[in-house]
Amino acid sequence: MDKKFFNVTGLPVGAAVDIACEARGNAEIYTLSLKTEGEALDFASMRILVGANASEAVGRWFPESDVFRGVKETWCCHNRTSYMCGAPVQSYYRTDDVNLLTVAVDDTITSWNISSGIEEENRMLNYILSPNGMKTASKVIRVFVDRSHRKYYDAVRDVVSWWAELDGGAHVIPESAYDPVYSTWYAFHRDITAETVLEQCKMAAELGCKTVFIDDGWATPLDTVGYNDTGDWKPHPDRFPDIKSFVDSIHALGMKAVLWAAPGLSGCNARSSKLYAGKFMKENTNSLFNVLDPRYTFVRSGMINDTCELVTNYNFDGLKIDFIDSIQGADCEPDDERDYSSVTDALHDMLDVIYGNITKAKPDALIEFRQAYVGRDILRTANIVRAGDCAQDFLTNRVRVIDLRLGTNVAVHSDMIQIIEDEAPESSALQLTNIMFSTPQISPCFDKISDEQKRMLKFWIGFMSEKRELLQKSSFEPKHCYNNYSSVTVRNESERLTTLYGESLLILDETAPRVYIVNAYERTPIYVGSSVEAKYAYKLVNCMGDDVGSGEITLDSSPKLIEAPFNGMIVMDLIK
Repeated sequence: MDKKFFNVTGLPVGAAVDIACEARGNAEIYTLSLKTEGEALDFASMRILVGANASEAVGRWFPESDVFRGVKETWCCHNRTSYMCGAPVQSYYRTDDVNLLTVAVDDTITSWNISSGIEEENRMLNYILSPNGMKTASKVIRVFVDRSHRKYYDAVRDVVSWWAELDGGAHVIPESAYDPVYSTWYAFHRDITAETVLEQCKMAAELGCKTVFIDDGWATPLDTVGYNDTGDWKPHPDRFPDIKSFVDSIHALGMKAVLWAAPGLSGCNARSSKLYAGKFMKENTNSLFNVLDPRYTFVRSGMINDTCELVTNYNFDGLKIDFIDSIQGADCEPDDERDYSSVTDALHDMLDVIYGNITKAKPDALIEFRQAYVGRDILRTANIVRAGDCAQDFLTNRVRVIDLRLGTNVAVHSDMIQIIEDEAPESSALQLTNIMFSTPQISPCFDKISDEQKRMLKFWIGFMSEKRELLQKSSFEPKHCYNNYSSVTVRNESERLTTLYGESLLILDETAPRVYIVNAYERTPIYVGSSVEAKYAYKLVNCMGDDVGSGEITLDSSPKLIEAPFNGMIVMDLIK
C-alpha cells in the first residue's frame, strides 16, 4: 500500500490499526480496525490520509453548498461534520465532470474534522480525516475511496448506495413523500389560524398540492415574539380551537396535514422553560429561548412524548422536525439525572424512538428534516429532507436540492418558494424550473397572485408530479457543479429530460422516444443538436402549459436554433 495514497498516522500511544482493502466495483473499501491494549483512548490526534493525483482538479462536491467549492490548499480548506450537521463525503473532479477522488466514511455519528485540497509540498490531492472526541478501546472504520475516471455524480451516488448496503437496504419512502406541498411559512410566517390555512388549502388543492405543512405559529399566542413562547406543543386556542376538526377538514380536501415542531427549543415564556429549568444545553436570552439537554432522562422522555403525541392525539400525517442542529454541546460525565455523557448519543436515541413510535402508529407517516442534518445515520429517522431556507433565491434552491439528490436516499424537497405578486408568470416560473428535480414546496398567498401565475403553478406542479419517476427516481446527471450545475439530465428507457440553467447549447447523446428540454436560462433561442442524426416532431410549451408552436426537425452534429419559451419547454417525439 503506497502511503502517499492511503495512510494512517497519529495513533495514541498504546493503540494500533490493522488495514484491509477490498474492491467494490469502481471503488475500494479500506477497513480500519482500531484497537488498544485494553483501555479506551482518545484518537483525536489520528489522521486518515487519502491521496490522488491532482492534475486538472477544478472543484469539489460536498454537502455544504454555501461554502467555497474550489480547490484550495489543505491547510486552509476545513470542514467539520457531525451527526447533527453535514456528512463525511467529498468528491474532486475535472471540468468535464470526470471524478478524480471521491472519499466517504461509513461512520456519520462521529464528528469528523476534514482538511482537503492540494498539498503544497508534493502537489497531491489529499483528503485528511481526524475524529473529534472519539474515545474508544476498539472500533472499525470503513473508508470508501474512488479514483476511477467515471462521472463524479456517479461516484457520489455510489457512496449513497454503499451506505444503504451497510444499513441492510435502501430506505423505504412513502409515495406521499413525493406529493407537492403547500407550506404556510413564507405566506404567513406565524400569523396563522385554522380559518386562514383552510382557505389557502382549498386553493392549493385545486393547483395540485396534496399535502399541507403547517409551520410555526400554531402553538403560540397571537402576539408572540420570535421563539419566546415556543416549546409547549399544544394548539393555541386563539389559533386552532379544535385542531382535530381542522385536520379532518384538510383530509376532506384530499390532502395530508403535517405539523411543524422543534422539540429542542424552550422559549423563555413557555411553560416548558420552568418544567425543565436547569436542564438546558445553553440559555439564549438574546433569542428568548433555551435549548434542552436530551441527556437528562426526564427531558428526553418529555421531548419524545410531546413530539409523538402531535401525531397520535391530533391525527396529523407527520411532522416537520426543525432545529435539530441546535442541540449540540460538549460531553459530560453521567450522573443521577443524565444517563448519557454524549449529546450525540442521547439525540440519536431520541430520534430513533420518535421515528419508531410515529411510524408504528402510522406506517406511512411523513417525517421531514432540514438541510444540513443530512448524514447517513440521522436520515434513517426521516423520509424527507428539505433544502435549507433561501427565500426567493432560486439559484441557491437549485444548488441545494441537487446536492441533496446526490448525497441522500430520501425524498428531497425544495425550500418553500415564494411568488411575487403581479410578476410576469415566466419570471415567477424560475422558482419552479430551478427545483425541477425535487418535490416542490410552495408558499404563496393564492388569493393575492394573478390568474396567469396560478396557471403557471398548476402546470409545473402537475408536470413535476406526473413525471416524478423520471425527475426524482431515474438516473441523475448534474453537469458542472463548479458552475452551480449548468444543466441537469434525467433519463429512463422511454424518456429523457434536460433542464438548461447556465448554457444555451444541448447536444443529445441518444435517440430517446421522447425528449423534454426545459429552458430555464435563455430569453432568446437555444441551440439543439445530436451526436446521432434523428428526426423529431416537436411542440413548444410555455410556462403556463400552452402549446405555442410545433413542427418537425432533423437533429445532427450541426446544432439548430429553436425558439424555446423562457421557463417553458420543447417536447420532442422521435419519428422512426
